[in-house]
Formats: sequence, C-alpha cells, structure tokens
Amino acid sequence: MIENCIEQYLLQYHFCPLPEVGTLQVSKKNATLLRSENVMSAPVVNIDFTSESRPSDAFIGFIAKLTHVDLHQAASSLRDYCHRLLALKQGDEQILSNTGKFLVNAQGELQFDSFKLPSVLLPAAPAVRVIHPNSVHQVRVGDNEHSSTYMTEMLNDNKKSNGLKWLIAAACIALVAIAMIAFQMFFQQGGAGNVMPLDTTTAPASYQLVQ
Repeated sequence: MIENCIEQYLLQYHFCPLPEVGTLQVSKKNATLLRSENVMSAPVVNIDFTSESRPSDAFIGFIAKLTHVDLHQAASSLRDYCHRLLALKQGDEQILSNTGKFLVNAQGELQFDSFKLPSVLLPAAPAVRVIHPNSVHQVRVGDNEHSSTYMTEMLNDNKKSNGLKWLIAAACIALVAIAMIAFQMFFQQGGAGNVMPLDTTTAPASYQLVQ
C-alpha cells in the first residue's frame, strides 16, 4: 500500500520524503549527441536516494487521500514503513515493484537501486546533419524579421562594398606615397626652394714656374 503511494508521489512530484530515512529524488539525464557515431542517445531517468530530510506533511496528506484513511492513520503507516527500512540488514531488500529496491550495502548503509529500463525500449536514434541550401526561412534581427534570402543578399552586398572601400583606400595610399617620393626627388635635384647654385671659379695655381 505505502509502496504504491511512494511511486505515485514520485511520478507526480519527482521526489518523495521518507521521515528519518531520507528522500527519493528523480533525476533526468538529457539525450546526448554522439558526433563520432552520428547517433543521439535516449534520455535517461534515474531515482537517487539521499539522506536529505524534507517535510512529509504533504506526502502524508497524499497517502490519506489515495488510501481513504485519516491523516493519523496515514502518518502511522508511513512511519511503520520507514522503521522497516531502517531495520534492514545486509542481504535484505525492500522492493518498490515499478521503481527499484532498498538494500543495505557492505558498509551497512541503506541505499536505493533504481530499475533500469531495457535498452530496447530506449534505442538510440540516428542523428545526421542535413543542409538545405535552397530552403528559405525567417530570421529575426533585432526587432525586425527578414527572410534568409534577404539576409544573404545583404551580407553579400556588405562584403562587396567593404572590398571596394579597401581598394580605394589602398589606391589613395599609393598615390600619396608616389607624390611624396616625387616631391623628395624634386628638392634633391635643386629645382625648388631657396637652393641657389654656386658659381665656381678656377683657383689660381699656388706655384708658378720661374723662367
């Protein structure tokens, strides 16, 4: 009776408090993509047992409603079940028919082993990436929504305009460099500015032959 209440409560609320014992908690592992094998593994649901103590008033009310008894009887039934769990010895088991079983490990600690579903019920699915180059879909950019065709054309136009800008910039830099080189050569040849050519005269001979 209590076993059925525990499983029903777990199904609805994903946890179940057991006074003085601990808490059963549903944990979920999402589907996993195995890229090397091109498959998607199925999601896995497991039930963990922790020593965490949680209020059991809501669970007692759930038991009373499900079994049509008053709160005092429901609390008493839950307490008796938890005492049976605490009294388990190594090798003993307390089974929840659809969920798992309580047992005592070699260290004398109470643990819960959840039942694993057969892999045939949760097969891996093929995961192959499919590209539709010609398909059109909507793309939201900020507050606006455009088609993928429009966005592709806009990006291509931006690339072309950016390439043209770089070409113009490179040409301007080349022209400036040529102008600077020509300007420098012009000055070096004395063709401008305050540079005046010097008159050269023949220096007299320092020594003259005596006739």
